[in-house]
Amino acid sequence: MPDQYLAKPLKPASREIPLVKKNQDFDCEYLPAYAQFLLKNKVEEYTVAQLGLFRDLKVPLFKYFESLSEEELISNGKGYTTDLLQYFAENNAAKFVSDSLNLWLTNQLPIISRDQIVPEDISQISFIRRKLLRDFLPSYTSDPVMMVKIMEEVDRIMVQLDSVCLKHLFQLNQDLYKQAQSISQIGNWSWDIKSDKLSWSDEVYRIYELEPQSLIREKLALYNHPDDAAIVKTEIETARKNKSSFDFYYRINLPSGRQKVIHAKGNVELDEKGEVQTLLGTVQDETKQKAVEAELKSNQSLLKKVADLAPTIISAYNVNTGEYVFVNEGFKNLLGHDPDEIMKNGISSFISIIHPDDLLALTEKNQLLLGEANRKANSKEEIIGEFKYRLRHKNGKYHWFHTFETVFSRNSAGKVVEVLNISLDITKEVNSTLELQNKNEQIVKNEERFHKMTEAVEDYAILLLSKDGIVENWNKGAEKIKGYSPDEIIGKSFRVFYPKEDQQSGLPEKLIEIARKEGKAFHEGWRIRKNGESFWGNTVITALHDNNGELFGFSKVTRDLTSKKLAEQMLERYTENLQEKNKELEQINQELESFTYVASHDLQEPLRKIKTFTNFIIAKEKDNLADTTRDYFERIISATNRMTNLIDALLQFSKIGATPVMFEPTDLNVILEEAKKDISDIIDEKKAVVEANGLPSMKVIPLQFHQLFVNILSNSLKYSNKDVPLRITITASLEPAKGILQGHANEYCHRISFSDNGIGFEQQYADKIFELFQRLHGKSEYTGTGIGLAICKKIVQHHGGVIKAQGIPGIGARFDIYLPL
Repeated sequence: MPDQYLAKPLKPASREIPLVKKNQDFDCEYLPAYAQFLLKNKVEEYTVAQLGLFRDLKVPLFKYFESLSEEELISNGKGYTTDLLQYFAENNAAKFVSDSLNLWLTNQLPIISRDQIVPEDISQISFIRRKLLRDFLPSYTSDPVMMVKIMEEVDRIMVQLDSVCLKHLFQLNQDLYKQAQSISQIGNWSWDIKSDKLSWSDEVYRIYELEPQSLIREKLALYNHPDDAAIVKTEIETARKNKSSFDFYYRINLPSGRQKVIHAKGNVELDEKGEVQTLLGTVQDETKQKAVEAELKSNQSLLKKVADLAPTIISAYNVNTGEYVFVNEGFKNLLGHDPDEIMKNGISSFISIIHPDDLLALTEKNQLLLGEANRKANSKEEIIGEFKYRLRHKNGKYHWFHTFETVFSRNSAGKVVEVLNISLDITKEVNSTLELQNKNEQIVKNEERFHKMTEAVEDYAILLLSKDGIVENWNKGAEKIKGYSPDEIIGKSFRVFYPKEDQQSGLPEKLIEIARKEGKAFHEGWRIRKNGESFWGNTVITALHDNNGELFGFSKVTRDLTSKKLAEQMLERYTENLQEKNKELEQINQELESFTYVASHDLQEPLRKIKTFTNFIIAKEKDNLADTTRDYFERIISATNRMTNLIDALLQFSKIGATPVMFEPTDLNVILEEAKKDISDIIDEKKAVVEANGLPSMKVIPLQFHQLFVNILSNSLKYSNKDVPLRITITASLEPAKGILQGHANEYCHRISFSDNGIGFEQQYADKIFELFQRLHGKSEYTGTGIGLAICKKIVQHHGGVIKAQGIPGIGARFDIYLPL
């Protein structure tokens, strides 16, 4: 027995009982050396670990030692551990088993009595010893073969110890078994296979209504009911063959003519070779119980038949276990679920099909009802609860049910044990009610919405007219537009809103008649407000009919379009003014053409004469002119040249866009090369490098784009840095058009950039340089008319584009041309 809890180290009892003899099962080859190692090195560690396992496994007998302190438990445990290991070290395990059993059977254990030992104590203490001896093995050896040998010897000793202890424990409890049999009316029997000896307890004789020890074994089978004799024989033989337990019912016929129903249960006991040694069993007289069950089954069968015919779900369940005691076919008929599955899985299967939105409220109400029923245990009338909720059909759809619940049974204390539920499928009724409610709610909502809509709308006058055109309803929009309050206008004819001439012509009545015949009438015209002001109204009159198609009135919707009407009138005036302006522009264009002729002929003719005569004087009087005079004449010639160039530039500027010119698909690379040829002498003079990376082909006016490229290149050549070789770079790309070209249909546009490393300019003048005659430098520094970039801007605009400039003084300038795709 458990060595840790003996009062003192194991010593033979004064009246030693030789229970165990030394044999090969206790003879060990490897365990002694291992035990000797533990004695020298691990006693204290082994003891602490052993105490921890007793606590962790909650060994039953350990509760009797909880009053001892930790120090006392460890101190005593070390002594018991030392004795145990000493027995093993001396290869004297058989003596260890005998000494332990002697102390136990002679009732010399400390604190606890012999009868307080239970089978769990024996098995768990055996497990603890095995575990500890296995856990400490790695500290003794790393040889796996050695470990296996040692544990085989440990297991062999423990098996023998467990077997002997359990056998004696069984013997000690025989008296208790007899008492239990008498109380429970269960008898036990045993059949020793080897000796073929059958032993019955007194209770078995009583069940068979025989005097104790009076039965002859050979006559036992005669008591079995003929129909059950084969069952008894088969069950016993199967248990012997399979070394398994048995549990079955059979009937016996008594000499008195009475019949009993017996419940037989049992198991087999094996010998050391694993063969069946003994059959152990119990028999219980369940005749009365079976009679009650048969009667109940008969009643339930009748009840079930009646319940299955009802178009309802009828069920009863145990409120404590959740198990159903009765379920009818209503589950299948109404919800498609198998009643047997519902019965098998209990109330959880019912809960699983309740609609999630109904589950909490249903559970809470049910608990309240059960609580009230328990409080009224002595009431003559049981409470009937009502529930409405949804259950899920097997097809996934939910059905509404109305359930009536009441108490089905109570225990001896009056507490509710079982509850009866009767559930009616009310899906059709609920759906009809919900549909009716929804329709009513929708009607109310629609009326409220229409009323709020018509009341809130202020931009429209919405009226309800009778069949004769009398105003019956009036919204805020009507009050705002027409000026009448409801009290002032309801009950009067809608003719008051029309001018006198329309009233005299019968226009209101005509519109009513059109709406009556065609369903709607439309009209736009002047209307009269309460204060006499006129407004332009757009009116729609709609005929209204009831469910029988009878006309009961008209709706009239009027919108004030005075602002629109005035805008249309203003637009007409603007159109007339625009036509007049166009005529004026045509006249101005004619005058401009005349000016162009004057500029090209009449203005240039005097300049040519001035220049010719001045050159003639210089040539003729060359030797007679003073230096000062000659200088004056040369200045006259220079001024006339500038004036001529300025007139030519103005002519070019005025001609852009003045006359229609066809846009042509053009390769801008070709235009660029022609422009470079025109100013090649200046490019060579400046030793400039002009680079281009491939320009696109576009629909342009070739002559104007030639002028554009010449002007921009000439501008870069003119404003080059004398100390740095000029480099002009021309690139082309697609850029997002948003924010650059207004009203451009495409997402992207062309960008053509001219960059140079010339003298640059201040960015604040980026817009000014595109204006006529605007120069950032004096005439003495850089020649020019101040019109070149203005021409560039006008050409780009004529092509629907934009030109922008960026400059940094001393670094250079860049001109970006953005053109639509």
